[in-house]
Amino acid sequence: MQTSQKTTLSSAVARNKLRVIVRVVLLYAVFAALWILFSDRVVETLLQDSVELAMANTLKGLLFVSATSLLLFYFLRRFAALGYSDDEASGKTGISSVQASGKRGPLYFSIFLLAVVFVSLGTIGIRHSRDSYREAAGKQLQSIAELKVRQIEDWLGERYSDARMTGTSPLFSRLLAEWRRDGDPDTREHLLARLEDYRAAYRYRDVLVCDAQGNILLRAGPASHHGVMNTLRESVTRALASGKPSMTGLFLMQDPPPEHVHLDFVAPLAPSAEKKTADAAIVLRTDVESTIYSLLQTWPVPSRSAETILFRQEGDTVHYLNELRHRKDTALKLRLPLSNAKLLASQALAPDYPPGDLLEGVDYRGKPVIGTAKPIAGTNWWLLAKIDRDEVFSPEHRDVLWIISVSLLAWLVSTTLAVLLLQRRELFHSQRKQHEQASQLDALKLLSEIAYGSADAIFAKDRQGRYLLYNRAACAYVGKTEEQIIGQDDTAIYPAEQAARVRAHDMRVMDENRVMSMEDTFDTLAGTRTFLAVKGPLHDEAGNVIGMYGIARDITERKANEENLRRNNEELQRFNHAMIGREMEMIRLKREVNRLAAALNQSPPYELSAMDDASAAPGGEQA
Repeated sequence: MQTSQKTTLSSAVARNKLRVIVRVVLLYAVFAALWILFSDRVVETLLQDSVELAMANTLKGLLFVSATSLLLFYFLRRFAALGYSDDEASGKTGISSVQASGKRGPLYFSIFLLAVVFVSLGTIGIRHSRDSYREAAGKQLQSIAELKVRQIEDWLGERYSDARMTGTSPLFSRLLAEWRRDGDPDTREHLLARLEDYRAAYRYRDVLVCDAQGNILLRAGPASHHGVMNTLRESVTRALASGKPSMTGLFLMQDPPPEHVHLDFVAPLAPSAEKKTADAAIVLRTDVESTIYSLLQTWPVPSRSAETILFRQEGDTVHYLNELRHRKDTALKLRLPLSNAKLLASQALAPDYPPGDLLEGVDYRGKPVIGTAKPIAGTNWWLLAKIDRDEVFSPEHRDVLWIISVSLLAWLVSTTLAVLLLQRRELFHSQRKQHEQASQLDALKLLSEIAYGSADAIFAKDRQGRYLLYNRAACAYVGKTEEQIIGQDDTAIYPAEQAARVRAHDMRVMDENRVMSMEDTFDTLAGTRTFLAVKGPLHDEAGNVIGMYGIARDITERKANEENLRRNNEELQRFNHAMIGREMEMIRLKREVNRLAAALNQSPPYELSAMDDASAAPGGEQA
């Protein structure tokens, strides 16, 4: 009977172990299948670049091996513990462990649920990281595009203002009318000289005077690229017809070489008294390469791919107007089909595109880029600020690895004890930080009270000489409030000569990085005062000099007392010299009287033996 009962219990234990093994295998299979299915789709959704996909798949495989190894280790340990419990239970109580193993089902589900939660959180974190990089890049591109557009529009506005000013100049109109009427060479030379002065002053490449047909009458500037073109003729005709300045737009001239891009501003010259309508125009030819092109070639922050492009639509093509960063000899030469929907410039020229919105596509190289475009007011130009997607999202690789690592670590250590320990640690650090901040605030408050309660002038400046601190005593000397001085330099307080001396000494203190003192005289509300200032450098956490501080004391009264004391000492010395000379003369006369008395065989009337002994001593003075 007992043998039969033991056989039954052993069979029950074996069946229970088999159920546990099957459950572990099934859980492992489900986890592996879900990992492969969802991780592949997540990676394909988030990443498109082949290099990024390869890296992500390698990383995903390593994480899978790590996770499944940990799961197998955990399940094997549970299985070993279960075997001991089953044997013990069967031997002592004869109760099957099916109920006990059934209670462990929620644990396995919890582990699986935590894995799903942390995988989801990691996926959301990766997506958020990508969106944040995209948003940051978009804001930067929009800011740069707005800045460039505003700069170009301002530059165009200034050129139009110059054109209007020259067109309405009575001097140019009068001289041109006189020369065209009389043909006087002196008048022509005078007009050319004025045109050359204007060209040099406003830095135009050329200044031309054209008749109503666009023929060049006069020119000031280098003798190149002055051929008459249809573009110039059309602009002259348009300006004379409207009576307002006009612009030719960018155009390329190749004859005579070297080729050069021009942009002309044409203004009708005011008609003379004999004529009612303008029949001549003045042309201001700009140096595009040193102005607009130079502006487009700069980028505010370091970047290996960022670029600003000027383009316009010509028929069914996109015409690139400036020299491109990644392809040479393209200004006014490169044209791409407008039908290419992936091209960023084509997207910007679409009727439904809101200027300034972020674009994603390819550039003229076919490289994936993101960018934004805005039109240039008063022209048919568009400005595109763009950057390669690889450069934008290259820092994301580190974030992806960090997010996955943190998610996996959080899943492995997400227990109540860990959370409680973390909370206690954060609470301890928070309390300690609050205590440190309170101590720093007390120290700063004490320092502020000392500075503002001192009778000496206390101040601090940055590297550029702008005041960061100026206490109450210092304000009293110059008659200004702290709000009026903070952010200003010495030129706002002292005359130019005194400010220059102070700045020179401040720079020496910062350059030599040591404490120095100076004595100088300044003009104050109380008159001319002499100050003794002790100055030293200010440092940041890294030890770099970021400014300087100073403590100045008014020593005017002390200097006056020292001068009075010096004068009194000089007077006293002169008096002493006079008295000593008088006494020596009296002693000499007494000795002369004694000598005469001795010659008359009389006793000396004056006792001078003590003085004679002193004179006979080494170093004694003879009277």
